[in-house]
Amino acid sequence: MCELNSAATTENVYPAEVEAALRQVEGVKYAAVIGSSNERWGATGCAFVQLSRDYGLSAADAEPVIRGAIASRLARFKQPAHILVVEVIPRTGSGKARKNLLRGAFLKSARSA
Repeated sequence: MCELNSAATTENVYPAEVEAALRQVEGVKYAAVIGSSNERWGATGCAFVQLSRDYGLSAADAEPVIRGAIASRLARFKQPAHILVVEVIPRTGSGKARKNLLRGAFLKSARSA
């Protein structure tokens, strides 16, 4: 769970809910969501998406399509601030996303941006 803070309220966003919405998007094979620090809100969501091999769009073209698809599935405050399309989401032996590695990848990409 990530708490997203605004001036008036604290909203709870559950990564599993956001991941489920992302997996419903055509072409998305896997999704993992982490919280990332945000000065204004405290934390915002960062989604990592692995596309199906037969998906016809590039990573750059897929992001707006994914955003449009989840807009009707998730309240605005639950939508990830960042969507990163990756080749592979690293997994543990039991199949869970290795969010610690994804967090490191996000921090590295944020520093280079």
